[in-house]
Amino acid sequence: MGRTLPNVLVTGVPGAGKTTLAEALETAWQAERVDVAKLIQEQHLYSEFDTERNCTVYDADAVYDELDALVASGGVIVDFHSVDFMALRRWFDLLVVLHVPTDVLWERLENRGYNEAKIAENVECEIMREIDNEVEEYFVETHTCQFQKHDLITLIQTTTPPSDLEPHVCVIEINEHLQPNLQDIVDKLTHWKNKHFT
Repeated sequence: MGRTLPNVLVTGVPGAGKTTLAEALETAWQAERVDVAKLIQEQHLYSEFDTERNCTVYDADAVYDELDALVASGGVIVDFHSVDFMALRRWFDLLVVLHVPTDVLWERLENRGYNEAKIAENVECEIMREIDNEVEEYFVETHTCQFQKHDLITLIQTTTPPSDLEPHVCVIEINEHLQPNLQDIVDKLTHWKNKHFT
């Protein structure tokens, strides 16, 4: 059975606001939310523990198999910092990439108890826009999403829209005082549902 509702991927470096946005979307859209980091811990979907970074090294195949079942019928908001293995299937209809100023990010990660090396690594990832590069490489170039330029969501701040041939990828700059307009996202998801399933 195919999907009856669109799926959303919310991504960004740790501390960018993925969980905050995904939780708000879960409530506003009455969707199911999957926190992949939590799923990895709860289902033991990791192959080893990296003592230097103080984190697990997830098993991409195991996570892929678990997610494949969870997103099959649609209506799921997935939140995770890595997207490379998720582009193998057409799981997502909307990708939201979050960015946060590096000083805000540093403070958030410090408050989480990250060590300085781990904070610096994540801040560098944000500066170099590594998540954007992954999204471009694994989603934009493979054309795996269905939202197109004319379906662009209007948010408080959005980067250059994708071309007509690219999937819908929305990049949002967020700081402590700037939040995306959730209703715009909910309206776009409702439009997608009506367009494809009514």
